[in-house]
Amino acid sequence: MKSISYRKDSAFFKDSDKVFSIKDNDDFRRMYRRGTKKGCRYIVVYVQRNKLSVNRLGITVGKKFGNSVQRNRMKRLIRENYRIFNKDMIKGYDIVIAARPSVRSAASPNNRLKAESVPKYSDIESDLKKALISLDILRFNVKQ
Repeated sequence: MKSISYRKDSAFFKDSDKVFSIKDNDDFRRMYRRGTKKGCRYIVVYVQRNKLSVNRLGITVGKKFGNSVQRNRMKRLIRENYRIFNKDMIKGYDIVIAARPSVRSAASPNNRLKAESVPKYSDIESDLKKALISLDILRFNVKQ
C-alpha cells in the first residue's frame, strides 16, 4: 500500500463521502493474489482488509470489454454504484471491482448482429449489492 502514507487519524480521512482510489499496480496485483473474491454476471469484486480508516476503490475494465467509450461508461456506472453503497459499508477495506465482458444482442435493424454492450445501471447495482453482501462488507441489507 504505497499510494497513501497518511496516519489513520489524519484529517485527510475525515470526509467519508470521498472515494479514495487504488492506483498502484502492486496493490492491484496483491488484491488479485490474496483478496477474497466474489464473482457475479457482470463484475468480480476483490476485497482485502487495509490498515486505514477508509475504503479504497480500484476499477479495472479490460480491452476485451469493448472500445474506450464502452469501457469508460462501465467505469462510471461502477463508480456511481459504489458511491451509493459506500455510506452503508464497513470501513477499512481495499476493494477492486473488475468488469466482465458479456455479449448481448445489439439493437440493429435486422436483429442478427451481436455486439458488446454495456449492462444497464440496475444490472450493475444488483451485482455489486449481491457481491458486497456475500463478502460481509455491507452493514445491513440496503432496500431499494
